[in-house]
Amino acid sequence: MIKKAIAVIFFLAPCLLAQSKIAVLDYSISIQSSTEQKLLLDFLKREKEFIPEVISTKEILDRKFSVQNYHLLWIHRPDSSEFTEKEKDPKLILKLIKYVTDGGTLFLTLDAMKYLNLLNLEISKPTVKYVNAIDRGYGRKLGLHAFRDHPIFDGMHGGVYLFNPTTDLRTRQIGFFEESIPLNGKVVARCS
Repeated sequence: MIKKAIAVIFFLAPCLLAQSKIAVLDYSISIQSSTEQKLLLDFLKREKEFIPEVISTKEILDRKFSVQNYHLLWIHRPDSSEFTEKEKDPKLILKLIKYVTDGGTLFLTLDAMKYLNLLNLEISKPTVKYVNAIDRGYGRKLGLHAFRDHPIFDGMHGGVYLFNPTTDLRTRQIGFFEESIPLNGKVVARCS
């Protein structure tokens, strides 16, 4: 039975214990060259609760990768192209399934959500939509709001704004929207 699969960035802190060891998957060992991923790693390093370690798919395949070694595996995929053969490697998929089945927390952000289907955690496929972040007098905030008062939002007044650009723009979102709902997962938030 699959215990946890998380696909929204701010769920990180509530799901982990103090001094949680986090594996951040880097497919090409180039996190430091990606501004977005470097900021992610810098954030984790600043927080005393987390012990981040950048790992490669080779390390997942070649050494003992398990729940005992990492509380959470974070896969961040800003690329909207199709998954590469390396990302779909059956051996990698089996290792990830075992990790989650053994109780590991899988944290998927942006297009890494597509792993939900590759790992057979979800039958429905996430969809993409584009939304406008336009200042109509109260800022350009986009975020998530609790669906049926989920406890993960306790202390957040029912939601959180994750994105507040300084100029009007159109942005891409990936997830389950309107008629597209997860069949195996549970909806805990809706986009705003």
